[in-house]
Amino acid sequence: MKKSLLHFDPVVKFNRPIVLFSLVLLIFVLASCDKVFVIPCDKETEGQTFRGPEVTMGNGKANSFFKIDHHGTPLEIGFEMTMEAMTGLTQDPLDFANSTFVLPPDQKALDLTPFDHLVANWNSHGHPPMNVFTVPHFDFHFYTITLAEQLAIPPYSPATAEKFDLLPPEGFMPASYRSDPGGVPAMGRHWGDPSNPLPFTHVMTYGSYNGQLNFVEPMVTLALLQAGTTVKKPYAQPEKFDKAGKWYPTVYNIYVDPQTHKHLVTLTDFVKR
Repeated sequence: MKKSLLHFDPVVKFNRPIVLFSLVLLIFVLASCDKVFVIPCDKETEGQTFRGPEVTMGNGKANSFFKIDHHGTPLEIGFEMTMEAMTGLTQDPLDFANSTFVLPPDQKALDLTPFDHLVANWNSHGHPPMNVFTVPHFDFHFYTITLAEQLAIPPYSPATAEKFDLLPPEGFMPASYRSDPGGVPAMGRHWGDPSNPLPFTHVMTYGSYNGQLNFVEPMVTLALLQAGTTVKKPYAQPEKFDKAGKWYPTVYNIYVDPQTHKHLVTLTDFVKR
């Protein structure tokens, strides 16, 4: 006769203290989130978020942040800004001290991604080309060079043109992108996709200097940020990459965190190159 699943053998009854001890031990081990067991624990699934120091932006605050999953794979890197940071911004285009915000990331981001530091540039009246980017907006730079190297980039002139005009080798810029003439101090030469739609509300640009890609840059209008519009957009990738073994993002995002109400401009969907 087939045994019921509820039937207890005498042996089991005889060893009941051992069975109870084993159950208590199992519960203790599971509660400790031991990786041997395929039972998800919050500690294992949430991953970690690393935030850089806060800086004052407008009437609010901003900081960098970097998220990884529980395997150590990058999930998101970017700018995090309070709602107040969208107000009280300088209206003087020459007031660089109050329109340039350097946000150093956590060391974890430096170890895993190609980025060294983040810089948000506020453009109260936009910038050339005319009738394209001449609206109030932010340039969110993710630099792959050091801050010292970035700040050493001089204004474009006949004497400095050689390093601006030295373009990255073929394959190190997206095939669809074209470079603007000249260059910008503390940035370099800008690259854009001619097929980007107008009027401009958000767009991804690249930068280079002295034959090397040195930043990726989502540009976002103040109006779009203040409206709380959500954007998730893949952007064109080069075929070749300078820093082998690093994780490179492929999507830029603009959104408002529903819990903190902070405005975020981020890069996600990382691929190890």
